[in-house]
Amino acid sequence: MWAATDAAGYPVALKLINTLAMEQADPSLQGHWRAHLEREIAFLSRLDSEQSRHIVTLFDHGQIDGRPVLVMEQLFANLGQWLAQKRQDGAPPLEFERILDWAGQILSGLEVIHNAGFVYRDLKFSNILVDQDGALLKLADFGSLKRHDGDITRSFIGTPATMAPEQVLPAATGSQGYEYAVGPRADYYALGLLLFTLLTDQPATAAQRRLGQLLAQHGQEGAAQRREELGELNDQERELLQRSIEFWTIPVSTQPGGGTATLLANLITRLLARDPDDRPGNAMEIRAVLDTMRAGQLTACSRAPKPVPITDEPDWDISPLTLPPHPRPRRSATINRSRYSRPTKTLIGILALAGALAWAIVLRPFDKSPSPAALESTTTAATQPPPNRPEPVTEALSVDDVLLPAPEPSSPA
Repeated sequence: MWAATDAAGYPVALKLINTLAMEQADPSLQGHWRAHLEREIAFLSRLDSEQSRHIVTLFDHGQIDGRPVLVMEQLFANLGQWLAQKRQDGAPPLEFERILDWAGQILSGLEVIHNAGFVYRDLKFSNILVDQDGALLKLADFGSLKRHDGDITRSFIGTPATMAPEQVLPAATGSQGYEYAVGPRADYYALGLLLFTLLTDQPATAAQRRLGQLLAQHGQEGAAQRREELGELNDQERELLQRSIEFWTIPVSTQPGGGTATLLANLITRLLARDPDDRPGNAMEIRAVLDTMRAGQLTACSRAPKPVPITDEPDWDISPLTLPPHPRPRRSATINRSRYSRPTKTLIGILALAGALAWAIVLRPFDKSPSPAALESTTTAATQPPPNRPEPVTEALSVDDVLLPAPEPSSPA
C-alpha cells in the first residue's frame, strides 16, 4: 500500500498488486489471485455510500506497467498499528464503551459482506483501518472473499492464526484436493477472537496457538485428526474473560444471573464455539447483546480483578507476546466522500504524486507468504500490560505471528 495525492490534492491510498510474488507462488495457485482481485473490485464497486460506512471505499482501478492498482480511500493506519502507536505514546487504556462501539462497527461491515453473498475469511487487526482518532473503523483487503451460496470451497485462504477451525481444517478430500465447509459464522469466530484480545490483552487463545502448532508439526491432515483440541475457550480463559469484563462493568456478585459481564462473556464464548452451528446464526443476534451492553449501566470496579493465571497449558516453546493496551480515542470528523461519488479516471495523475509508504507507521511484517492480493501486513509491538488491568497470560503467541508451511495444492474458491 502507498499513500498518494490525486490531481485535486485529495489523499488516497494505492494498492499495487505484487505480480512478481504471485508468479513465484505455488504453481497450482498461480492465476487464482486474478480471480480474487476481480471479485474484490466487483464487490467494492457495487457499494453505495451507506454500505461503505464501515467498508473501505474504492475510487478507481487500472494497471500501471502491467501491475494492477486500486485507488482507495486513505485512512490513518490499521488497528494493530494504531494501538501500538497509542501505547508508545503512553495513552490510557481504551474505554469499555469504545470496545463495544468498535465491535458494532466491525459487525456492520460484516453485515454488508454477508448480505452481498460473501464470507470475508480474513478478519484481523491488520485488515481493519482506522482514522487518526480511532473513532471510525473500516474493513479492508477483500482478496479472501468467498461466495457462501455453496457449502464447499476448495481454497485455503486467510491467516491461520485468526481463522475459525473449519477454514483451516478440511471437511473432506475430493478428487480435486481438500474441501472446506466455510460460511458466515467463520467471520463471527474471528470477531470473537478480536473481542477476546481487546478485553483480556491476550494475543491469542490457547486453541489458536495449538492450531498453529499442529499445522506446523503435522500439516492439515494431522491437525484435522485433532479437531477436538481446537476452537473454544478453556476454563481459565473463560474466567479471565469474565473478570476482565467485570473490570469495566457491574461485578457479577451485584446482579442476579451474572449481569452484563456474564451476558458479554457468554456471547464471546459462543462466537468462539468449535462447531459453527453453536455460534450465533446472524448479526442481529450479536448486535442485540452489544446494544444491551451499551444501554446498561456500566461502572468501573474500584480495583482491578485478581488475574487468573493459566498454568496447565503445555509448553510449546513460544516466545511470550502481549497486545498493546487500548487507547482512549477522541471523536473524529466525518470523512467527506462526496467528490468521489463516481470513480476518477486520473490514475496517472495520482501515481505521479505517490509518495511515502502508507499509514505513516511502519512496523515489521508478520506474514511472509503473499495473500491473494499480495499485500504485506503488520503486527503490533510487544510490551507489558498496564497495571490496572487483569494481567494477561504470559505464555502466548501473537495472533498474526504464526508462520506455517504452504497449504496443500487446491483449486479456486
